[in-house]
Amino acid sequence: MADPQPSSIISILLDFDEDDADDVRTAQDLFKKVTDSETVRVTLPYSTQTFGGKMAQFVDRYGITWIIRVDERES
Repeated sequence: MADPQPSSIISILLDFDEDDADDVRTAQDLFKKVTDSETVRVTLPYSTQTFGGKMAQFVDRYGITWIIRVDERES
């Protein structure tokens, strides 16, 4: 498979609550499953961000950019 190219048209943000242990685990598991499938190109590994929380980003085989964010919920 050729390397997927990022799309400037479509990005999908999946936002998880860092205060919910199930949400945190779901975000980690999702990123691991997707990257283990070897059908995506990781553009940002799942990691702690300087502005808080954690984030990951990858591009799927259709060029869609997916962002996984684990952060504090705003009230």
